[in-house]
Amino acid sequence: MIPFNCLTVPLGKAWEHDIAECLDEYTKLEFIEGVECGKCTLLKMQRLLTMVIERTKDSHANETAHAASQSRLDLVNEALEDDDYEDKTLLKCNLPSKARVSSTKSRQAVIARPPKSLVVHINRSLFDENTGELKKNYSAVKFPKFLDLASWCLGSSGASDDDNTEEWILNPDKPMIASSRFQSRTRGPLYEIRGLVTHYGRHENGHYVCYRKHPVHTEEGEAPKQQWWRLSDDEVTKVSEENVLGQGGVFMLFYDCIEPAHPVVLNNPEPETVSSPEFVESVEKQAKSTESVIPTKASLLAEPVEIAVAASIPLPGLDDDDLSDSEYQGSIRTTREESIATTISDYGDEEDDNNDDEKCHPNYEPPKAIVVPQYIHHPGTDKDANSVAHQGLGPAGSLLMV
Repeated sequence: MIPFNCLTVPLGKAWEHDIAECLDEYTKLEFIEGVECGKCTLLKMQRLLTMVIERTKDSHANETAHAASQSRLDLVNEALEDDDYEDKTLLKCNLPSKARVSSTKSRQAVIARPPKSLVVHINRSLFDENTGELKKNYSAVKFPKFLDLASWCLGSSGASDDDNTEEWILNPDKPMIASSRFQSRTRGPLYEIRGLVTHYGRHENGHYVCYRKHPVHTEEGEAPKQQWWRLSDDEVTKVSEENVLGQGGVFMLFYDCIEPAHPVVLNNPEPETVSSPEFVESVEKQAKSTESVIPTKASLLAEPVEIAVAASIPLPGLDDDDLSDSEYQGSIRTTREESIATTISDYGDEEDDNNDDEKCHPNYEPPKAIVVPQYIHHPGTDKDANSVAHQGLGPAGSLLMV
């Protein structure tokens, strides 16, 4: 797991995109062909050695070959039982590089533990294959005031009927999360926009403008109010919220978590806990100012919001240094190909090239999903004095790369 509080999402070539489309592209299931697989190599060698042993077990002239094959098979079986697919293990089993097997693997980036503050960076860099230059992508990006991150978090997809569990799908052919294309099993965490940065100009030069929400002074007894401000160098001016939400050339979005995650509860007319009236009222006021899908009063009152959806084991405490930019955070532009692949290779040799995977591995089954109980986080209760949660803050976010 990679700790994070900033996501660098890709941007397509259309004139306009929604932030949900960018998150879908960032977290979509990718298939990578031609990956050298240690497990596939050991499984193929196990099958071939078993065939050799069966053919030489009754031949006295091949006793030496039979014993050598049995010794190698024992090493291969031991490596498979220990899930040890390192290069040194393959060499120990007398498997050189030219004997390695390539297969198709799947890769997906999902959010394991959402952060308290989320920064979304829009990657607007385009590489021109003809000139070798980087250019700016001028596509507009629509973003909501309230962002529900549930669809891209672990636990949003699965077949479990128990709302009190979080399911991690391990089938390499199926995505681990619901994304915006399927209904999520969870709701939240819910984030509210606090600031954003826009960019004007080209890739090699331009100008940044910041928009920031900040409390304004009110008379004693009045409800606290917040005002949006536009900051351009030393020029600071007031702007309306409609103006801010209409900015299309955004470069970075800054969100704060205002509601924790919780399971979607259906047919529950009398919930024990509901959202605060102030929050419900603020959501209703914004329903007319944005076209993005945001929670309604009915949906908020029909679902408890004080139960955090997480795994049974919280993430360890992290220092600020651990939240630095990671080499894994780079954005890779990919195409939306609906390809079908599997992580099981064809293990047939020259004598059996027409065998399919079922014949080579009749007992293969996709890994079963991991089901763990919900983890309810209570700030300040962790035993680790150096952890972030012990300091009264929410758990550090984590990006899971599978």
